[in-house]
Amino acid sequence: NLASTIDIAPGHNIGKPKILFRKLENLEVQKQKDKLIKANPRVKLPKKELLIRNSAKKKTMTEVSFDDFTRLDFRIGRVIKANYLEGSEKLLKVQVNIGKEKRQAIAGLAKHYSPEDLINQLVAVIVNLQPRKIFGEVSEVMLLAAVDGSKVSLLNPDKEVSEGSKIT
Repeated sequence: NLASTIDIAPGHNIGKPKILFRKLENLEVQKQKDKLIKANPRVKLPKKELLIRNSAKKKTMTEVSFDDFTRLDFRIGRVIKANYLEGSEKLLKVQVNIGKEKRQAIAGLAKHYSPEDLINQLVAVIVNLQPRKIFGEVSEVMLLAAVDGSKVSLLNPDKEVSEGSKIT
């Protein structure tokens, strides 16, 4: 047994752990699959994979009932702190003041905004989504942005309004 042969003195300090593997996001996995299939067109996809690909091509907007829409709580927040998320090239960790409280967002904006660009900006957010863990950090709000090809633009009010103002 190898573990019994390791001699560690009492009081030995263990170094800080490091992440060995980063989480692959679904989009990244799909891009790699597409790249492999393009390189070798004779690769046969499982039926389930073919169904998923064919349904993705036919993707249309799903209608949402007005009642479902009104359950979302859109607010204005002010970015009070932002920094790059360690281990990710795309994500920023953003602290947003939404009036009576501060919430954290993990947002895929690092290729479009530096943390300094975001500080003190008013932004549109959804505040009542279930918190989600991303790269080991909890994301409690979603920042809203417009995406036009490779351009990304955060949605902001055109006038100064208070943090926590409801978007209707």
